[in-house]
Amino acid sequence: MKSISLSMIPSKNLQQSTPGLGMAYPEAVALFETMKEQDSRVVFYTLRTIGDEVWNMVDGKKTMGEIASASMIEFGIDIDEELFLPIFEGLWKNKLISI
Repeated sequence: MKSISLSMIPSKNLQQSTPGLGMAYPEAVALFETMKEQDSRVVFYTLRTIGDEVWNMVDGKKTMGEIASASMIEFGIDIDEELFLPIFEGLWKNKLISI
């Protein structure tokens, strides 16, 4: 599997309602814990909502970094944009997006 970066532009492979995070529960917990360390306003249920909004913003035009930045503004959190990469990787591994 190739590695992904924030400069890449994802596009949806299918139109559907939000598909979830595309990762196993332990991975989601680990991602949440890292996010929480960087910003105490992050709660576990924020992760699913962020994943839903990431999916909604994938349009084949915005980069992953732009989507991450817009999501942080929308949810009022301040974390490293790279923490969004596992969400994109989950969507990619499950063939929901192309890069």
